[in-house]
Amino acid sequence: MVTKQYSELNSDHYSALHKGVQLVLSPDLEGQAQRIWISSGVTRAATMSGHRSYAPNAFIPQPPWRLPNSSEYQLLCADNSQANPLGWQLGSFIGVCRIPDPVLAPLITILEKLEPATLSRQHFLERLQSPENKQAILPIIQFLHRYFLFPHQPKLLGFYLKQPGLETSTATLAQLQPPGQAIDPDQVVYVGMHLDSWELAPVEQRHRSRNRLCINLGREDRFFLFINLTLKDLSDALNPLEVKNDPNGVRLGELFMQRYPSYPVVKLKVAPGEAYIAPTDNLIHDASSIDKQQIDLTMTLLGYFGLPFVMNRRVLLDVVTGNVWSSS
Repeated sequence: MVTKQYSELNSDHYSALHKGVQLVLSPDLEGQAQRIWISSGVTRAATMSGHRSYAPNAFIPQPPWRLPNSSEYQLLCADNSQANPLGWQLGSFIGVCRIPDPVLAPLITILEKLEPATLSRQHFLERLQSPENKQAILPIIQFLHRYFLFPHQPKLLGFYLKQPGLETSTATLAQLQPPGQAIDPDQVVYVGMHLDSWELAPVEQRHRSRNRLCINLGREDRFFLFINLTLKDLSDALNPLEVKNDPNGVRLGELFMQRYPSYPVVKLKVAPGEAYIAPTDNLIHDASSIDKQQIDLTMTLLGYFGLPFVMNRRVLLDVVTGNVWSSS
């Protein structure tokens, strides 16, 4: 009863966008205007997913999508006209940047020869492990140093192949399979809008977790989906008893979407050769290949990334090491 009353008191408050996670677009990107859409809220995947198999409590964006109005755009986008005095906010900024074609060209050439659409994911990833192919990845890592918030060794999470036409693309297996065994499509379960937990930090520490840089290596636009609220924002919107019972926040996204299904999802276009930077341990998100005709292919790293024109390395390093408190 307490939970229901708490939800009713806040339902109108969370029926429209709030200012939260901020989007920062690199100035050299093309097509700045038509890059963001917002949904009509979220819905349980069972009502919309067609033939796709979703987890029982999965949520996906509720269509129709529309362009944000001017007020919503201001809520979503950081002001790039002047450097942020606090620098890049690790837990509450999303960025989009461009990787130059010559940097990606050696790897793209290899990928086209591999014809990923005709290979199993396992075979494809094995082929990428050859010394020649690893050499093609080095120029990309070297270029990405300009987006390091401070010197560190990022973790290459890997290369991901996803089918076109997916409302959301993150999936898991219904049961573990032996190494080397082909994946049974009937065992694939899509998780919908979700929270990463690479570091399993508690809610109050999530803003210090490493963020993700994900490069679109495909031939078509792909879309990053997110709710523009940090995990701390979600916890503030929920009953304190629910938050107390989930110290790592792993279920807060599901609870928020259940309580406030009218709160919109943001869809962000990431064109071929572009990368997004996002705090996926600190916000509800997924990706979509819904309008694609070809395989969705990405390269993903975990580290401390940011766009250089809003960086303040000293403040960021203090936040990561815990020397100062940040509300992001």
